[in-house]
Amino acid sequence: MTNFISYNQWLNEMITPTINKHMSHAEDLVFLGGKEGLQWVIGMFKQLYTKLKSDTEKDQIKLSVKFDGAPSVFGWSSFLGLEKPGIAIKGLFAKDRKIIFNNEDIDKFYSKQPDLVNKLRFMLKYISFIEIPAGEIWQGDFLFDKTTLKLEKDYYVFHPNTIVYKIKKDSDIGKKIGNADIGVVWHTRYTGTSLDDISAKYNTKVHELNNHSKIFMTDPYIASLAGIVTLTEEEKDAFNKSILKIEDEAKNLYDAKGYKEIIDDAIFISLFKIFQNLLIKRNIRVKDSEYFLNEFVKFVNERYDKEFEEKKTEKAKNSIITKKQQILDKIEQNEELKIIVSLILEITELKDIFIKKLNNIGKFETYLETRSGKYLSTGQEGFAVSDIHGNVIKLVDRYDFSFANFSPNIVKGWTK
Repeated sequence: MTNFISYNQWLNEMITPTINKHMSHAEDLVFLGGKEGLQWVIGMFKQLYTKLKSDTEKDQIKLSVKFDGAPSVFGWSSFLGLEKPGIAIKGLFAKDRKIIFNNEDIDKFYSKQPDLVNKLRFMLKYISFIEIPAGEIWQGDFLFDKTTLKLEKDYYVFHPNTIVYKIKKDSDIGKKIGNADIGVVWHTRYTGTSLDDISAKYNTKVHELNNHSKIFMTDPYIASLAGIVTLTEEEKDAFNKSILKIEDEAKNLYDAKGYKEIIDDAIFISLFKIFQNLLIKRNIRVKDSEYFLNEFVKFVNERYDKEFEEKKTEKAKNSIITKKQQILDKIEQNEELKIIVSLILEITELKDIFIKKLNNIGKFETYLETRSGKYLSTGQEGFAVSDIHGNVIKLVDRYDFSFANFSPNIVKGWTK
């Protein structure tokens, strides 16, 4: 597989092998990753296909379930520059670091967020007991604390973010959860000489930690798919046809001048991503590249026309006209753009095949809660695939989970 070291260069603020801020969607590599990104995502799909088909242990990729936990938490027992066990949330890698060693630190930083204070107090209480390996910082996501864990009939229920998780109370996991003060899923470990010189690996295993009955801990990694997920002959044929089409289309882009013009145009890509998110918010699934581009043109016109009306001076209005025309010219004249959109749609469809197959491997039942109080069955938040070089992408049904994230009709756990 390609040694995709440039992965942390094309995503601006993302520093994948350094700090796990977020991951990119597989289809976004078409315009974010260039030739290397395309080759990487194609290779990743082939390896994932092999893993599902034969469950080979020789794969260079790791597959994990994405948990919809919140907030993200960092913890350590001992690390250079951090004199004793502690925790942090998003402020660990900021310039003005918010590092927690005691309850006074929690009150100082987060006194206006009582629910968060409660979680952090529990986390801090147990962090030294679980014995995170020396010289490492682990990152995870909160799942529940004992004030947010609910018992509904025969199930324990927790709702940290968008997805509602359920587990039978008399199951092995359910019994552990019922006894715990807090739950967390660990997904990333950091090593380095300081907080300014650190690298991430996606290989946490909770068996490395000291078990404590009051903190439920799990990891998202799937060691084997044997007997859990298999591809039918029809699905194998669909994959082979799809991957061949993707490879053929990608080859037409690798050295094309028009492709480089697109991936080097930050303004164009920004507009493109805003348009993608708008389709998701409106729950509009597009499978035809020509229709996609026609709708993109409408979006560009509407966006710049609105900006035009808001401008007061003639100079500002003329500037908007010029910017709009430059974007429209690129859409109309760039011969590679239709191939780019076609690839994005093809990769999205292929990704969805894998998501549907993988959705039954989660440890918990997953639901969405509507404003009317009903539970709707849903899939996992998504899946993450990482390689030996630290590159990581996510496989998420953006027209399912992401739409639920945007929808005002879906209750979010943090609003309760």
